[in-house]
Amino acid sequence: MNFKKARKYILTRLEEGLPHELFHYHGLRHTLDVEREVMEFAAAEKISGDELVLLKTAALYHDSGFLVQYKNNEEMACVLAKEFLPEFDYSQEQIESICKMIMATRIPQEPQNLSERILCDADLEYLGTDRFCSLSNALREELADQDIYFSEKEWLKLEIDFMEKHKFFTNSAARSRNDLKMKHLSELKKALEKLGG
Repeated sequence: MNFKKARKYILTRLEEGLPHELFHYHGLRHTLDVEREVMEFAAAEKISGDELVLLKTAALYHDSGFLVQYKNNEEMACVLAKEFLPEFDYSQEQIESICKMIMATRIPQEPQNLSERILCDADLEYLGTDRFCSLSNALREELADQDIYFSEKEWLKLEIDFMEKHKFFTNSAARSRNDLKMKHLSELKKALEKLGG
């Protein structure tokens, strides 16, 4: 596996090819955030070697489907991974593993193994960070650019429902992110109450 070249290739494609309206949330910054968090959680969960390389590759390619389409982007990311990664000496078996990780990030998330759980947690770790409010607003703006609009009350209800259904799958993410996530959830509920929700 030539991870270095596979990384450079997809980051260049994302930087040059992602539609501008995705830069609110699903831009290059998000991909780099997920890569960083994958490395943090993988270290805490004792993932290393080839397994770590596959996990980092999945992190980098997990939103590449947005290069082609907004809906069902995970399936398209797998199509692109199968197209691009053989050029960087990834085997079919390794690519299948990467695609399973990518597909696990679909909402509702249903990871089946530790690597998939790590990627799912890295993808949504912002729910338990001080970046939550700014990224939540960014996602709402991105959806508006896709002609998907929410009133303030609708958005709060959506966020509350999402946060209540969401769970972190790894011990490392739960330990480091749950407390702040629950604080954000409480604040969302208070904001909804003020709007008469």
